Amino acid sequence: MKPSTLQLERFAFLRISVEPFVYPERPESGDLAIGFDFEGVKFGEKFDVFPLTDQDDRWGLTLTLSIPNIEGEGKTCPYTIDVSAIGFFHYARKDDPELDKRNMVVVNGLAILYATLRELVAQITARSIHGELLLPTVNFLDKFERPEDPDQNKVEISQPVISDKPKKPRKRITKPTKST
Repeated sequence: MKPSTLQLERFAFLRISVEPFVYPERPESGDLAIGFDFEGVKFGEKFDVFPLTDQDDRWGLTLTLSIPNIEGEGKTCPYTIDVSAIGFFHYARKDDPELDKRNMVVVNGLAILYATLRELVAQITARSIHGELLLPTVNFLDKFERPEDPDQNKVEISQPVISDKPKKPRKRITKPTKST
């Protein structure tokens, strides 16, 4: 084992929202999240990558993940999730081309930030009503830019998966509390 060319220097969570989804057809609680199959779940992802202008070979990267549980759009997840993190990275080889640096930061940096968000969600949901939700294992190779493929490189750095048009949220059912 040897240290990577890309080193995470610092990270922080920017947004943390994890709420149990109330299933009208299954009002009882239980371990709905344990072993949950994500096939058909609508995910949202957005990232930004930026070189830090005042520091050589240092980059910033943000990642936002969401599972909005919008009615009529995909399978319902036991939790509605909106989490975001920022990481600051140092790229150790100064002579590499900028595209190589960017690709290393994006592909490997997103994997690092995703792992922190995945663990955060697992920790929060482990003590929640539906049980621990472990987000699926993913890779970010689709973000790799190739200089010989100009059409692929037209993708913007920030890539929202969820459209910005307002959606009708799923109905939540709450039971009135009994006063004693």
